[in-house]
Amino acid sequence: MGYKRKVLHFTFEDTPGLEVYARSLSVRKALEVTRKFGELGEADVQNMTEEQAADLFAPFVSRVVSWSLEEEDGTPVPVTIDAFLDWDMDEAYKIFLAWMAKATNIAVPTEPGGTTAADPLEAAAGQMSQPATDSISGM
Repeated sequence: MGYKRKVLHFTFEDTPGLEVYARSLSVRKALEVTRKFGELGEADVQNMTEEQAADLFAPFVSRVVSWSLEEEDGTPVPVTIDAFLDWDMDEAYKIFLAWMAKATNIAVPTEPGGTTAADPLEAAAGQMSQPATDSISGM
């Protein structure tokens, strides 16, 4: 029996009931998504086309195992890129950033094109030396 790519579990203190299970990602895909995200400026996020947003968020959505998103009437939101793009921007962005941070185990800027420390390599090294505290399962 071998080791399989881990499934990450997300909960959000400021959004009770929101849970997401998503697979991690390969080094290649992490570099690609991080590069795309880094190329965006704050203004670009506000002015992204639907195609650009789908291109940025699709790697995340394709790795979602399940999420607890529901419509107002209690209907579960399907795990699709269209459903994610129809979700509230602030919540979708928060979920995406949480996944990027946990999947890469590196501090993710809170704004596109930004850094979380004076030296991004320092930030990465600091994150890598700390043990993960969120739940991870082998789903």
